[in-house]
Amino acid sequence: MSPNKPPLSSRERKLGIAMFCLCVLFYCFINFQRVAVPGQLFDDLQRAIGCNASAIAALGTSFMYTYAIGCLLVGPFVDKFGGLRVFAAGAVLMTIGALLFPFVKSYWMLLACRILIGLGCAGGYLSLVKEVDHLFPQKFALVVSILLLTGYLGSVAATAPLAQASHIFGWRKSMLFAGLLTLVSLLGIASLWYFIPKTPVRNVTINLASFRSVFTNYWTLLGASVGCINFGLYYIILTVISGKFLCDIAQLSRLQAATISGILVVIPSICGQVMGILSTLTGNRRRVFYLATSIVPSLAIVTILISMATGPFAGRGILLAGCILCFGIGGSLTPIGAAFTRETNPPEHIGTALGIINLYSYTIIGVLGTVSGLVLDQFPVTYGQSGVRIYPTEAYAALFAILLALQLLALRNAFLIPETHGQNIYTGKPYKRFWLSLHK
Repeated sequence: MSPNKPPLSSRERKLGIAMFCLCVLFYCFINFQRVAVPGQLFDDLQRAIGCNASAIAALGTSFMYTYAIGCLLVGPFVDKFGGLRVFAAGAVLMTIGALLFPFVKSYWMLLACRILIGLGCAGGYLSLVKEVDHLFPQKFALVVSILLLTGYLGSVAATAPLAQASHIFGWRKSMLFAGLLTLVSLLGIASLWYFIPKTPVRNVTINLASFRSVFTNYWTLLGASVGCINFGLYYIILTVISGKFLCDIAQLSRLQAATISGILVVIPSICGQVMGILSTLTGNRRRVFYLATSIVPSLAIVTILISMATGPFAGRGILLAGCILCFGIGGSLTPIGAAFTRETNPPEHIGTALGIINLYSYTIIGVLGTVSGLVLDQFPVTYGQSGVRIYPTEAYAALFAILLALQLLALRNAFLIPETHGQNIYTGKPYKRFWLSLHK
């Protein structure tokens, strides 16, 4: 708990925990919105709007760009206004966007709704972490891990369950139902709002020096060049590529592809916990986990490219599905990455550093989403049942070749990660210029 913070009374603590539980429920819907579009709705949206892959991918990347910028700004706002106020403001924006999205028929209005949802979602995680510090200071790590695991339920719901609901009821009704549940969750938060003691608004201003310190921190940039690329590839596979690729190339059914995506959501939460335990047992080692989360996806991409080059063969669908699941290992670095960020920055800049890491991650996701759509649109398509567009093997081969180049960059930089052994190695001295130092 932050110093000089008065202890909570029994009534305040019970009300605070009740409000926190409602916010965690809402956090599930935040994760649902992050994964749902385009995700398993790629073909539905393409048929409904009649546009190309780039336009559909933009529905996801617009969210990611907005989310990335929002993550950078949320830290100072949380420090000034408190986690609960920032979370509530974002929840209102997200709910409005979620309710409007199923009704609009113009592509540009769909895009605007996704931007609104992204802005609302940006404050969710960091705001709740702030409230965990307020309510559970002695069990901080445990409660944060529970928060993340609970949030993943929303991501899972955006895979196979959403695909099945969309198949039965249509994507608009399915997304409307999710929007209505989001509204109910928001109303629950509102019902307790006036009974909850709020932290006072602090008289603080944004310290640009902290941003400059992090942006020029060599170790932070080096860690980001590995962790953010790995997470970016994982997330773009999950939200844009996997469902479409497994249907077009692996010849899986839509429900089977959605099930694979659902498993892909769960893998980072499990592996992240395992990596955290193993790191503790091995003296807080870091580099080996950066290497592992880079090597596994690299091998998966190489296997995908080889299998596509050889053409169809017995068991190829299972092999490709297994390779897609390997990207979950790349998305498992978050606990180790957060620890490394804490150990390579001064304590007063850690919040800013984590916000900037999020900015890097979701900017990479946005760029990769844009590139994915542009690459797929360069190749001729065929049409399957119900007018579904099917992209050729060459299109996916070109796309995975680009992903391989990025993944190999991350692998190369993983070898440069220092071992901190749990100690803060920040010296306060000027760091090397990151990009110029990579050739050494």
